Amino acid sequence: MTTPNPSPDDDRPDPPGTPEPDQPRPEPPDAPRYVRCPMLGCGRLHEVTDW
Repeated sequence: MTTPNPSPDDDRPDPPGTPEPDQPRPEPPDAPRYVRCPMLGCGRLHEVTDW
């Protein structure tokens, strides 16, 4: 089985992509956010304060 000949354009490196602008972080909601406690046997909801 023969490999196809590469086109001359394949020798050039890919042009650098334009970086996407950083998306601003959405504002945290006014209401506190709660997550289920990962500790075994706890199962309580804890408020997340580290935004």
